[in-house]
Amino acid sequence: GFLAFATDLKYLGSFDPPREGWTFDGINVGGISGLSLADDGSFFAISDDKGKNIDPPGVLYNLDIRFNETGIQGVGVVGIVHLRTPDGSFYTSGSIDGEDVLWTPDSFIVCSERDLGNNPWVRIFSHSGKFLSKIPIPDKFIPLFNVDSKEQIQGTRTNLSFEASALSPDYATLYVMNEEAL
Repeated sequence: GFLAFATDLKYLGSFDPPREGWTFDGINVGGISGLSLADDGSFFAISDDKGKNIDPPGVLYNLDIRFNETGIQGVGVVGIVHLRTPDGSFYTSGSIDGEDVLWTPDSFIVCSERDLGNNPWVRIFSHSGKFLSKIPIPDKFIPLFNVDSKEQIQGTRTNLSFEASALSPDYATLYVMNEEAL
């Protein structure tokens, strides 16, 4: 059978992060992209700054977002997680373009729109930022170019790939949204 339900949504407001001067423990806060709710009621956001203002890139912000039925009362950073590459080092400038993060009880699932080779990826990290594994990306998403004409003939377009993601309630199925057609 098919189960359907409807609910009413109420807009509570928005938060416009400061463009400059927002730091936590000396680390710039900015370029916030995806947002995920943890089971303790805090949120995790990923920075999509590729290394221009945040060095090293690949940062998750643990946010305390205070809200009630009248709107958003405040947003504060309460912690930072530095994501690590498979070899344990920090990401270098341009090697991550974080667009979404999903909190799970055991890990973070992170989508990057592109790496240094313009390839999108989805990786799993521990809650401390250690690389755990990668999710294989089907070939049709990997950019491929005609050797002679340099024309792209396959894959995601530059800076238009994995933009959003979601998990089923049982954490068994991952959905990833592409920003634009292949």
